[in-house]
Amino acid sequence: MRFIFVANAESGGVQHLAEGLSQYVRLSREWDGSLDTAYPLVVGFSRDAVAADTAEGYDAFGWRILQALHDLDPAPWPSHVGQDANAADWSMCFNGMPLFVNMSHPLHQARRSRHLGRHFLFVINPRERFDVFAGDTPGGRQVRTNIRQRIERYDGQPHAPQLGFFGADSREWWQYSLLDHNGPRADRCPFLVRTATTSTARAAASAPSHASNTTPTP
Repeated sequence: MRFIFVANAESGGVQHLAEGLSQYVRLSREWDGSLDTAYPLVVGFSRDAVAADTAEGYDAFGWRILQALHDLDPAPWPSHVGQDANAADWSMCFNGMPLFVNMSHPLHQARRSRHLGRHFLFVINPRERFDVFAGDTPGGRQVRTNIRQRIERYDGQPHAPQLGFFGADSREWWQYSLLDHNGPRADRCPFLVRTATTSTARAAASAPSHASNTTPTP
């Protein structure tokens, strides 16, 4: 595994995370295709960085950090990745690489597989690696079945109904921050993809004087 530790959620902490994530993306682009070198990235946040007393509060914190990373992202959104989070081809991207982000926090009680200790964590993998090892092929489907059966045994409940295959009838962002129970979901993704209009607005906002009334497109 690779690790990044984030001391706070202020601009300096997010910038530190963005720099580390850029290094991880560069490392991942040099991947040799072996399972032994398919390093996940674990991002651990100080307990001082997040003040949440509900699962929803932890999830909101996670999405706020992902939005802040996107706003710092130097690369444009990849043209082959959907910008609508409800689309089958959407995925969080950074520096041109689609990623899968697992949010884990200490208020997951029933879903023990998303409770990795006292801290809020991201577990990040390049999304394409799921296609290599557990894609929509006979072998890949068997790998996913095995993983989900293990999750069910560990959690003591059926796996989240939102888990699916990328590009199929599922929403990736629901799988980033799972509910602690297996009920239906009707919530809306808070993540907004930066557009050319919003990029121009941000550039104007950094100038000495500006006036901007733009709205990002989800």
